Amino acid sequence: MVSFNQFIIILSRVDELFLALYMLILTFIYFAFPFNKKNLSKISNSSNFNNFDAMSINIVFHLCFFLILSFFKINHFLIGYIIFFLAILMNLHLIKSIKFSLLNSIFFIFLLLYSIKFTSFASLEWDGLSHWFYKTQIFYQEGSLDDFQKVPYPFYPHLGPYVWAHFWKLSHSEYEYMGRFFYIIFFLTSCFCLSNRINNYYLKIIYFIGMIIFFREESLLFGGYQEHLLFSLIAIFSSFYFFLEKEFKSNKIKFSILYILILVILPWIKDEGIIGSFILLFIIFFTKKYIFKEKLLIFLIFCILTYVSYYFELQAKGAIEFQIEKNFDLFFKYYSDMGLILNIIISLIFETVKVFFRYPIWFIFLICAYYMLKSKKKSETNYIKIICITFFVQILILFVGYLFLFVDQLYKEPIWALQTSVFRLILNTSGLYSVILIKFLNDYGERFWITKSN
Repeated sequence: MVSFNQFIIILSRVDELFLALYMLILTFIYFAFPFNKKNLSKISNSSNFNNFDAMSINIVFHLCFFLILSFFKINHFLIGYIIFFLAILMNLHLIKSIKFSLLNSIFFIFLLLYSIKFTSFASLEWDGLSHWFYKTQIFYQEGSLDDFQKVPYPFYPHLGPYVWAHFWKLSHSEYEYMGRFFYIIFFLTSCFCLSNRINNYYLKIIYFIGMIIFFREESLLFGGYQEHLLFSLIAIFSSFYFFLEKEFKSNKIKFSILYILILVILPWIKDEGIIGSFILLFIIFFTKKYIFKEKLLIFLIFCILTYVSYYFELQAKGAIEFQIEKNFDLFFKYYSDMGLILNIIISLIFETVKVFFRYPIWFIFLICAYYMLKSKKKSETNYIKIICITFFVQILILFVGYLFLFVDQLYKEPIWALQTSVFRLILNTSGLYSVILIKFLNDYGERFWITKSN
């Protein structure tokens, strides 16, 4: 993962390495608050949660907290270090009880290796530099949303850059990448949270390593992109929604709060996050976890919170013109152009197939889905059916979205946009579809493992 030449470069920047280690520890401890395994078990009356489940919940709560703070000017040092020291106090008594299992050790090994590589090559990729870094600088320099009028793409969501600036500020460093370690921590934690739903311990390890290998996409994870934040939140949602049935029944309101917060946060990471929210709402409506009145209530709360947050943004930013104006008259004019529609469909199918070859684990998802749909377990089959249908709904949403781009006169290269974005849009929701593999491993994988052992 780290070559000899990279290692030499790292040694030449020892001061940065120590600063990076400090920020890595600070960020990790930061998200160990307010929940840990002990108090989460008390709150839920369940011993099935571990510290990484607690950290996953903390990530969601902190992102919600950051979203609220982003509408106001606050002292990053004060807020940041209060939370940091509270996290230390809350977890200090648990240090003696920490057990470094093989799986935990693998997690920290990957965290350390990724952090070393990130420190040695911390350059920003295209989107990170042209879209997100401007907003990060505004928050770092104690600006506000009103200053977005002065930078490119002012209408883009700002939550990722806000968190980035927050930790950059806490680093007391001129190096902006010191604020980006949370991307790595979020990604690894969400992968761990999903792998923890596998019953067999060794299959957990294999799955965790596989998730990291297949979905890391280093240019996106390290380059200032926001895709892995969407991936992490949807993976956390999937981990708590499709599993832990007993815990859900006894903590329905608490789980629902977690789901709603994730729904609200997603659109504030990227515009595409609204697609993620819609997909998760689709799952909530068409699975049997809630009665119809409860589903409507969740949808209503989501709409109200989203409206309130957008209202605050409008008050803070003022009216902002979108860079790409949508011409609905032109849209309906070209809607009857079958050649255009066929071109979009063929291009979208082609790019989707390319994703399957880019991430071969998708072929495994398909095979597992086929076998699970033949299963006699109705509860599992229903989940798998909904997840499979959700994938086609997502492709349909992408088709409609790209149709707008194709008929927009201001958008010069829609084919290029489709080629460069389809894989990212599917990557965002890959944590959701990996539920198929987890349920397969818990059923067929467990049987195979036991049979082989005997």
